[in-house]
Formats: sequence, structure tokens, C-alpha cells
Amino acid sequence: MIDSSTAATEPDFLTQAEKDFAVFRGDGTALTEDELVRVMKVGDARFGLDPNTVRAARRLPENDVFVVLGRGIVCVLNVEKRRVGTAAGCTSLESASNGDTPMVGYDGLMDGSTRVTGLFPDGIDGVTIETEAGMTSAPVVNSILSLVTFDRVRSLSWRTADGLQHSLRAPADG
Repeated sequence: MIDSSTAATEPDFLTQAEKDFAVFRGDGTALTEDELVRVMKVGDARFGLDPNTVRAARRLPENDVFVVLGRGIVCVLNVEKRRVGTAAGCTSLESASNGDTPMVGYDGLMDGSTRVTGLFPDGIDGVTIETEAGMTSAPVVNSILSLVTFDRVRSLSWRTADGLQHSLRAPADG
């Protein structure tokens, strides 16, 4: 059983997350005890992750994507289904809530592909991905972008609710 007595999330922090991200409104998808333990293992004392805020954001054939709040941060975790592995990234809630600076991570997979995962605030419905092979689009569902590509990612672009176009260059090995 997970001990939630050390929960680090202050009520106004959760309220802000609920305001900015669809994934934090309501109870989200129920997690099994095993899933909760696996997610919380990633968040040791450095992150102060709050088990009461874990949400299953996307359940995909290859992986599940979870989000969780901690001490001033929001974390996104990809939990692989076929192999033991979890990729995680965290950033400040302030940065993630800003449509100019969403949280995006790139994970190299064993088959040579790259998984791109992002946490985007409300009002961003999709992202255009530029790869070496050209352009493609992917939806943002329940605040999460998740796609796999075998082509090197060059950049992502999206439009915020205020109509402004934004872009983010991928890392050189993206």
C-alpha cells in the first residue's frame, strides 16, 4: 500500500493543475495497486510525488502514460507494457501550464524508434511533428501527446488557444 501521509501537493497547486489540464479534472482512470506502486517508485523523496494526484492520462497498446503532481512540479511517466521500463520527466507546473513551454520528452526505444510524449495545457488539440521524412500530425488527448516514429524528429509545432503558433526544436538525437 502507498503511504499518502507524506503528500506534498498543496491544495492550490492541485486546483491550478485542474484548471490548466483536463487530465487532472475528476478522478481520472483508476489505477491498479501495481500501477500506483510502479509510478510512485520513480518519485522518490526528491520529487515528493503525491499518490493522491496520480492520473492515468493515456492507455496505449505499447505503454501507459501517467501524470502526477509533487512539490511544485508535474511529472509525466511512460510505463512500458512489454518490457520493464519507465521513462519519466518533470518540470514546474508553471512552465507546463504555459502553452509556450509545454513539457516534451523523447525516449529512444529498443527497436530504434523514438517515443515523443508531451504534456500540453487545455486549448492545444494537436501537434505537428516535423521529421526527416516530412510532416505529420498527432492529437493531444487528455492533455497528452504520445507518438512513436522511426524518423528523427526535427521539431514540434502547435497553436495555443489564443491563436499563436509555437514551435520547439527537438534535441539533436531526437
